[in-house]
Amino acid sequence: MPASTFARGGDTTGDSSGNDHPKYMPWRVYPKEQFELLTARYGASRVKLLHVVRHAEGTHNVQKQYRDPSNIDARLTPAGNDQCASLASRIQTDSLLYGNVREGICVVTSSMTRCVQTALQSFQTVVPRNTPFLAHECFRETVNYVCDARRSNAELATEFPRVDFSRTWTATFDAPLGHTPPTSAGGTDEIWSNYRRELGDDWDAHMESAMLYKVVERAVRGLASLHSCVPERQIVLCTHSAFLKCILNWGQEHPLRDDIFPEQVLDDREIKVYDKVFEYCYCEEQKEEITGEHKREIVEKSRAAFEEYMRRDYENCELRSFCILFHE
Repeated sequence: MPASTFARGGDTTGDSSGNDHPKYMPWRVYPKEQFELLTARYGASRVKLLHVVRHAEGTHNVQKQYRDPSNIDARLTPAGNDQCASLASRIQTDSLLYGNVREGICVVTSSMTRCVQTALQSFQTVVPRNTPFLAHECFRETVNYVCDARRSNAELATEFPRVDFSRTWTATFDAPLGHTPPTSAGGTDEIWSNYRRELGDDWDAHMESAMLYKVVERAVRGLASLHSCVPERQIVLCTHSAFLKCILNWGQEHPLRDDIFPEQVLDDREIKVYDKVFEYCYCEEQKEEITGEHKREIVEKSRAAFEEYMRRDYENCELRSFCILFHE
């Protein structure tokens, strides 16, 4: 995919034909070890530390029956529950990570059951008791098969009272970036329903994965809301593998492999742009004891290693932490 130039989030730019399309400035992301350094340079209001977790093993991951109605809003398997317990234990034995999650943190999860279960089972016992747990529609899985459909907010809130589902975004929300979204009265799965209406009940192939720009758009909106609507400087984000593969690789100049994305057969945009979500960076002050050309080489190698780490596929219940620098 070609490299792009970017306007500030929410701005639109047009071409000579008069067609407008949204273009977003990518957020710069850095290794977690540079949190304090970045805070000193840019200020606390612009830097957050994200702990991103892919959900633990779900029934659909084992059965591979993505269209089976038994896997609607798929739940964790017993092995998935064990993975969560293992992650909670690892957090408590990692003094740096445990120290981080014990102070000023918010847990944000996809609105789907397997992510909510992962967030609760992995973090509820290791974060302070007053830590907010928020469900966020923007971070749900790419919507393709019945395993990607979710239950209503009311049903989810009844089963998981520790999680606030009142802020779950609706598919029709179209306010400027950073605004707190409305919630539909019944909390139904509007994204799934909209795609089924548009494509028909007989459609049996990729839906959202065949128009991934839609995933990028909601990811950008969701990430912007973490800056404007979540005051905590550290955030746990529990989400999904295909969603992460999309936002970590979309628009990047050097894909990890040629077949990383399905063919975009439903992308009907007149102007197809591939604006990357993230710019992978490394703050050179981390290598202040090195000078000259050698320092530039070392910094670039460190940056490239960080990019490779960030862009590879997530395993079930894998956690990666990194810093994000938000726009002014």
